[in-house]
Amino acid sequence: MNDYLRVLRYFFVGFILASIVSFFFLLFFVKIQLSFIIASILGCIYGLFCVGFMVRTLKVVEFDITTQNKAKDRGFPWYKEQIEDQMLHMPFERIQLSEKVIYKPRRLYKVYESPVEVTYEPYLIHLKASRVMMRVLLDILDLKLEVQND
Repeated sequence: MNDYLRVLRYFFVGFILASIVSFFFLLFFVKIQLSFIIASILGCIYGLFCVGFMVRTLKVVEFDITTQNKAKDRGFPWYKEQIEDQMLHMPFERIQLSEKVIYKPRRLYKVYESPVEVTYEPYLIHLKASRVMMRVLLDILDLKLEVQND
């Protein structure tokens, strides 16, 4: 049910936006009645285009960086610094919650990407992100993601 409401919201926002802009633009060239009809048709087309951006978010995976799988010459502060540095260079908003940090996607990333959750403990860094984002982070950290086919 929630997905249907999201689809309708995308459609109506696109419809209203395109209809209003094209209506006022077309007023300079054609009569009001024809401008209204063409603006409605353009609004429907653009609304359907906006629904095309309605995509399910990517599958979320979890990964723990422990003393077993980290590099022996790198400490946990190095991993924390690398994660935070990478997330600052991407369009994510940082939200601090005690020892958990959540990076919420901004702009068009909200459509595809779920929030990235990082929990810092003394001997553990817990990452929760989409597979794509997890591969990016683990590639920077020189770690491997073992994914089970499900």
